[in-house]
Amino acid sequence: MLPVLVLQHTDLRLCDLSHLNAIMPSNPEYTFDNSVLRLPVSVDFELSESAQTQLIEQKIDFAILSDQNFADLGLIVSDMDSTLITIECVDEIAAGMGLQ
Repeated sequence: MLPVLVLQHTDLRLCDLSHLNAIMPSNPEYTFDNSVLRLPVSVDFELSESAQTQLIEQKIDFAILSDQNFADLGLIVSDMDSTLITIECVDEIAAGMGLQ
Protein backbone atom coordinates (compact mmCIF):
# COMPACT_ATOMS: atom_id res chain seq x y z
CA MET A 1 0.00 0.00 0.00
CA LEU A 2 1.54 3.30 -1.09
CA PRO A 3 1.77 6.20 1.36
CA VAL A 4 -0.14 9.47 1.24
CA LEU A 5 0.58 12.83 2.80
CA VAL A 6 -2.56 13.71 4.76
CA LEU A 7 -3.23 17.40 5.44
CA GLN A 8 -5.95 18.62 7.83
CA HIS A 9 -7.18 22.17 8.47
CA THR A 10 -10.58 23.78 8.95
CA ASP A 11 -10.47 24.93 5.28
CA LEU A 12 -7.43 23.94 3.25
CA ARG A 13 -8.59 26.04 0.29
CA LEU A 14 -7.66 29.13 2.33
CA CYS A 15 -4.10 27.90 2.97
CA ASP A 16 -0.93 28.53 0.97
CA LEU A 17 0.16 25.08 -0.23
CA SER A 18 2.49 26.39 -2.95
CA HIS A 19 5.47 24.76 -1.22
CA LEU A 20 3.86 21.40 -2.11
CA ASN A 21 3.49 22.13 -5.85
CA ALA A 22 5.78 19.21 -6.76
CA ILE A 23 3.26 16.69 -5.37
CA MET A 24 0.04 18.69 -5.69
CA PRO A 25 -2.41 17.50 -8.36
CA SER A 26 -3.80 20.12 -10.74
CA ASN A 27 -7.30 19.61 -9.31
CA PRO A 28 -6.97 18.48 -5.67
CA GLU A 29 -9.87 16.51 -4.18
CA TYR A 30 -10.62 17.91 -0.73
CA THR A 31 -12.88 15.86 1.55
CA PHE A 32 -14.83 16.51 4.74
CA ASP A 33 -15.90 20.06 3.84
CA ASN A 34 -12.48 20.97 2.40
CA SER A 35 -10.70 20.11 5.63
CA VAL A 36 -8.75 17.01 4.48
CA LEU A 37 -6.44 16.46 1.54
CA ARG A 38 -4.67 13.18 0.75
CA LEU A 39 -1.69 13.46 -1.60
CA PRO A 40 -0.07 10.27 -2.97
CA VAL A 41 3.69 10.26 -2.34
CA SER A 42 6.56 7.85 -3.00
CA VAL A 43 7.63 5.27 -0.42
CA ASP A 44 10.81 7.24 0.30
CA PHE A 45 9.06 10.65 0.46
CA GLU A 46 10.17 12.98 3.23
CA LEU A 47 8.62 16.36 3.90
CA SER A 48 11.34 19.02 3.99
CA GLU A 49 11.91 21.01 7.17
CA SER A 50 10.86 24.21 5.40
CA ALA A 51 7.61 22.60 4.19
CA GLN A 52 6.92 21.31 7.71
CA THR A 53 7.54 24.80 9.11
CA GLN A 54 5.17 26.38 6.59
CA LEU A 55 2.45 23.84 7.44
CA ILE A 56 2.92 24.34 11.18
CA GLU A 57 2.81 28.14 10.83
CA GLN A 58 -0.58 27.79 9.07
CA LYS A 59 -1.82 25.37 11.76
CA ILE A 60 -2.14 22.55 9.22
CA ASP A 61 -1.92 19.06 10.72
CA PHE A 62 0.04 16.63 8.56
CA ALA A 63 1.18 13.01 8.55
CA ILE A 64 2.48 10.46 6.07
CA LEU A 65 0.20 7.41 6.33
CA SER A 66 -0.65 4.25 4.42
CA ASP A 67 -3.29 4.96 1.79
CA GLN A 68 -6.31 3.39 3.41
CA ASN A 69 -9.72 4.68 4.33
CA PHE A 70 -9.88 6.13 7.82
CA ALA A 71 -13.04 4.04 8.31
CA ASP A 72 -10.86 0.90 8.00
CA LEU A 73 -8.73 1.90 11.00
CA GLY A 74 -9.57 0.38 14.35
CA LEU A 75 -8.27 3.29 16.41
CA ILE A 76 -7.14 6.83 15.67
CA VAL A 77 -5.46 8.61 18.58
CA SER A 78 -5.23 12.39 18.57
CA ASP A 79 -4.67 15.15 21.05
CA MET A 80 -7.33 17.72 21.93
CA ASP A 81 -6.93 19.75 18.75
CA SER A 82 -7.11 16.62 16.54
CA THR A 83 -3.39 16.55 15.75
CA LEU A 84 -2.52 13.01 14.68
CA ILE A 85 -0.19 11.30 17.12
CA THR A 86 2.57 9.59 15.15
CA ILE A 87 4.57 7.95 17.95
CA GLU A 88 4.05 4.79 19.97
CA CYS A 89 2.49 6.34 23.06
CA VAL A 90 -0.58 4.26 23.90
CA ASP A 91 1.29 2.58 26.78
CA GLU A 92 2.26 5.98 28.19
CA ILE A 93 -1.34 7.20 27.94
CA ALA A 94 -2.59 4.02 29.65
CA ALA A 95 0.02 4.38 32.42
CA GLY A 96 -1.08 7.96 33.00
CA MET A 97 -4.61 6.68 33.50
CA GLY A 98 -3.40 3.92 35.84
CA LEU A 99 -4.40 1.19 33.38
CA GLN A 100 -1.05 -0.39 32.62
